[in-house]
Amino acid sequence: MLSVAGEPQKVQPKVFDLLVFLIANRDRALSKEDIQDAIWPDVEVSETAMTRAIMKARKLLNDSGEIIKTVHGHGYHFIAEVNCQETPSEPQNHHRNSVQQRSPNKPLFYVLALLVIAALLTSLWLFRKTPVNPDEITVAVLPVMNQTNESDLAWAGMGLMSLANEMIKADHTVETVSSRQTAQIDVSAFPDDLNLSNTALEELRQDMDFTHLLLIKLTSDDGGMYQLVHTVYHPNGQGKFDAIKGDNPTAMVQKMVREFLAALPGRTNRMPYRSISEDVFTNELYSRGMGYQIMGDAKKAREYFQLAVNEDPSLFWPRYELALTTRKLGMAAESEQELLKLKAELHQLTDDPSAALVLANALGSAKMRQGDDEAARAYYEEGFEGAVKNQRYDYQVIMAGNVALMYKRMNQLDQAKSWVARSIAIQDQQKLEPNGYPHYLLGQIESMQGNNQEALQHFEQAISYYQQTNQQRLLSSTLSEKGKVFKRLGQWQKAEEIYQQSIDIKIKMSDRQGQIAGQLFLLELYTAAGQYEAAEALFAPTLAIMDEVGKRNSQQKYITRARIRLAHAQDEHQKVSNLLSSLPDKDFNRLMRLISLQTQVKLGNPIPLQEWLASYQQKLAKDEVSPTEQMMALDLQLALAESNGQDTTDLLVRKIQKASELGWLAVATSSRLELAELLIAQGDWNQVEALLQLISLENLDWWQIKLLEALLLHHQGQFEAAQEQANQAKNQSTDSWNAVNEKQYQAIVIGVESEGSESSFKN
Repeated sequence: MLSVAGEPQKVQPKVFDLLVFLIANRDRALSKEDIQDAIWPDVEVSETAMTRAIMKARKLLNDSGEIIKTVHGHGYHFIAEVNCQETPSEPQNHHRNSVQQRSPNKPLFYVLALLVIAALLTSLWLFRKTPVNPDEITVAVLPVMNQTNESDLAWAGMGLMSLANEMIKADHTVETVSSRQTAQIDVSAFPDDLNLSNTALEELRQDMDFTHLLLIKLTSDDGGMYQLVHTVYHPNGQGKFDAIKGDNPTAMVQKMVREFLAALPGRTNRMPYRSISEDVFTNELYSRGMGYQIMGDAKKAREYFQLAVNEDPSLFWPRYELALTTRKLGMAAESEQELLKLKAELHQLTDDPSAALVLANALGSAKMRQGDDEAARAYYEEGFEGAVKNQRYDYQVIMAGNVALMYKRMNQLDQAKSWVARSIAIQDQQKLEPNGYPHYLLGQIESMQGNNQEALQHFEQAISYYQQTNQQRLLSSTLSEKGKVFKRLGQWQKAEEIYQQSIDIKIKMSDRQGQIAGQLFLLELYTAAGQYEAAEALFAPTLAIMDEVGKRNSQQKYITRARIRLAHAQDEHQKVSNLLSSLPDKDFNRLMRLISLQTQVKLGNPIPLQEWLASYQQKLAKDEVSPTEQMMALDLQLALAESNGQDTTDLLVRKIQKASELGWLAVATSSRLELAELLIAQGDWNQVEALLQLISLENLDWWQIKLLEALLLHHQGQFEAAQEQANQAKNQSTDSWNAVNEKQYQAIVIGVESEGSESSFKN
């Protein structure tokens, strides 16, 4: 046990070893090789494993890099003072070490209790046996190595793993790694004798943060009998159990779990172990359902859950899983009704406190999918209160995050931030495993508030965590959000790189639906960046994937919207109108409504736009408009003014201000470029120069900006510099280079060739 500031702390063996080694060698910076050789002497671990151990050590000391300093390109250095003090004599003498930061403005950090004199520990740490607190055990059950080659047992790898996990979780003093996380481990290459190498074991431990690892192998013989072999890796070594033989794998797993739990520290006089049901056949049905669910076959999973419920309708967990798979198959109303029935009958079905929590979470998710965010928030808050009552800190973190998500969706961003902060505080106070989701959520909130740099910082923290924990799906989602921020900033190339990283992860995971979403993001980016040919080329492969997964009909609206955006960007108004007419009203979002009204004006029908603006003014008087609606109104007012031949200068200035407030810097820059064209036409070159100075602050590498700089240089008589900038602009230009731009370019070139003849843009 380790104490920090007088408080006992749970610490993993390798983290403890790392702290001792750093303190014992605090007179120098330790290379990564030094740490590797000392902490993992016979194991070749990845740099990620070392980084995670450092991260956990810093978290233990509330350190942000001022105690354990990163020495870039080398390793780490423990730089805090270490005072070894002996307390006044007491009945039992003991030593206490205090660790104090050199910075006077930071709090004192104390490493107490068993972290005794560093020199003594240096000689002892390699030979230490790790005591296991019975109430601090985390078990990871890996997929069963199914070597039966029986098609009827195709579910057994995931299903029996899930059953074992559920039985272990029923002992509420034992934590388990989720089945969905352990299901990602490929056990097919594991040795037949279940003896893992030190390297493989350490990599698994760093990925899943367990104290005990349970490996299981199922084999069969020609006589229809099965054999279950299992081994356990624990902090002090490896424990093997006698093989279990029988004719029912489900019953054999139940027996295995009982033996495993009985062998854990402090398990001498405990209550009887329980599983999903007392009936072995019902347990097998449930296990089959869980196996197919983890493998992604919701239809088969639902069939087995239904059979388990038919066997015993009084069982909570089969009914709960039945409701979830019903929702996955698109039957949302039926799913919600079953969840509500379970809620009403809960006290008759189970006394498991986690049942009420998962129900609140599932009902919240159901309401969120229906778009009823207020009802979803109420369910999530109910779940949070239940988690507080039962001291389930893990669920408190989850529920607080979900409440924050609902407030975000309702655009109540201050409340959303408050709940995220609560989630992080619980996580930190209870020393729970770090979680990337709060930072992911905060990144989204900061992005919505126009705080792009803060958003990027939070996304970076989430990405770092997901990379370290190998959570590829969440990593891909966070990269997509990060890409959106760079798109909003107008950094097209950076956004494209990040979107492509996200897509590559989806491809590697064989997540075809995720790949579709990623390519739709790319389509939107190429359109915004004026790369029209690249956008057009992406439609065919995206449609091909939709056909492959049978989603073309249900997702055609996304393709149609993308085609509308592309045609609108190219000023193909009649094509836009035709595409809009093929889009059902229910698939119109705010952007489609905006494009529709603008297009009707372009085609000579301003009445719908005028009616919308009249309605907007009424809402504005009641203070019922959002910032995005204000932007939409400005865009429509600009369209109407342009169609009437009116001066749009003031409207563009207002649009620039509003876009800047929202953090839409690409929109603000595009509007400044439009304003610059108006000012050039008016001959106000001083204002053009001032505007260009503002644009240059964004450090955007746009050809449009280079062309504007060339025009200004040409006006100022700097012809060679103007020609150089104009050539750079043309070489860099995209498909959005139009006839007007070509005319500007030619005027600059002709102006240079005639040694100062006036440009067609000089008034």
